[in-house]
Amino acid sequence: MPTNTLRRFSCAAAVCITAALVTAPPASAKQVCGWYAIAFCSASEADARQFANDGWGQFIDTAKYQGLKPGLSCVVSGPQ
Repeated sequence: MPTNTLRRFSCAAAVCITAALVTAPPASAKQVCGWYAIAFCSASEADARQFANDGWGQFIDTAKYQGLKPGLSCVVSGPQ
């Protein structure tokens, strides 16, 4: 794995360990039950989209989710 990917993986692992799981769907989405694991968050939407494009999950805007800090772009895996 390239060093950049390993650094992102390490960061994602740390975020997964310390982050809360998300259960609230965005207001515009269908009602979906289940847990979402947060793999990556950043103030940079471009960084989060690139992380998602690398196969790590689905991009979300935290402003659309209750209980998450607005202004972050995250990559999640779910619903589980």
